[in-house]
Amino acid sequence: MSANAMDAMDKLYDFSPDLILSDVMMPEMDGFELLQKVRSETMRGDIPFIFISSKNSTEDKLRGFHLGGDDYITKPFQLDELVARIRVNIKRSERLRKESATDFLTSSLNRRAMETRLGIELQRSHRFGRTFTVGMVDIDHFKKLNDTHGHLVGDEVLRTIAGKIQAQLRDIDVVSRFGGEEFFIIMPETEKNNAFQAMERIRTSIASTNSPGADGNHISVSVSIGLAEFPGDGIDAESLIKAADMAMYQSKAAGRNKVTVYEAAPGTSLAEKNN
Repeated sequence: MSANAMDAMDKLYDFSPDLILSDVMMPEMDGFELLQKVRSETMRGDIPFIFISSKNSTEDKLRGFHLGGDDYITKPFQLDELVARIRVNIKRSERLRKESATDFLTSSLNRRAMETRLGIELQRSHRFGRTFTVGMVDIDHFKKLNDTHGHLVGDEVLRTIAGKIQAQLRDIDVVSRFGGEEFFIIMPETEKNNAFQAMERIRTSIASTNSPGADGNHISVSVSIGLAEFPGDGIDAESLIKAADMAMYQSKAAGRNKVTVYEAAPGTSLAEKNN
């Protein structure tokens, strides 16, 4: 709970609430202004927002909905009705968010949702001076796999690898399908030296797995991975993605099936640096 609208804005950077319940009349900033800021100045513009106020004119209600409010409840109110409306709004928001954010093939986040989550992490880390690491994962020789075994086998490989990646990460980490055979990972509160260990687990897990091919024989798959860290390797989404992508291509140039940590100069893998 926040004492005023300014405090609520500050907490949006610390927490990820399921819903905002706000009065209209508040000191310094009223509920209408708070809603506008939530919708325009944060990466949580889709969060359900319910007004609860003694201002019960049609004009006030219409203004609330026009600004993007999801519901408007007037005082006095029945507690059961308030709880029911909160539940309905949260369920609707969760369903819509999941449908719009999920890659239909791998059930990981899609690229648009990833860009939103990366923006949130950048905002939070900029504000509080935190470090996080991103990873680019690319399936080696995926075009050849598709050409040889067909797209149905390729689709199954994508699903398997998405599951392998997710299984090796924490609940707070984010996995998304970046496009084609590439996956993008966001690891909050993680320096890239520590992230390297997690990526090595992913790489070895995938390399040790055989997938069924179209001819009934099993096929082996490997991945090349690149890592980049905020803020040392980039301070915005474009620079971080570019750095991780460059490190991933260094893995491919070094023979594939490797993890490479980005460096401004021509990169080497952390394993090579430590030897």
